[in-house]
Amino acid sequence: MLQAGVYHFAIAGLGFCLIGAAAHAARAIFNVLPDRLSDNERLDMLLSDGYSLGDKIFGTEYDDAGYYRLDSLRNLKNSVIATLIGGWAAMLLTPGLSSSVAEGIEWAEAWLWDLFLHRLDTLTLW
Repeated sequence: MLQAGVYHFAIAGLGFCLIGAAAHAARAIFNVLPDRLSDNERLDMLLSDGYSLGDKIFGTEYDDAGYYRLDSLRNLKNSVIATLIGGWAAMLLTPGLSSSVAEGIEWAEAWLWDLFLHRLDTLTLW
């Protein structure tokens, strides 16, 4: 079994950041109903499925119609940091997950290197 090192956590962290950015875009683009239904935060937490205490604490930004803002850097930062911390915590606390992630990273690196060598072998100039 391969043990995950700092390198594997750094590469996995980049992957978690990309997942966070994709989650941010998905929440903004595919949100059919607005998260904020009124100006009252307590009422929105009770009535809305998309607005929660975490959104209030971390200052999630919404547009005038109550939809999650895609162009907000604060929303992007919150999403990326949440997935990064959650992913690293899962790797540290779940038995065997960090070694599985390390094996996946090693496999992906080997696959990319083999692909690069194959492209060099089949390279034709003009």
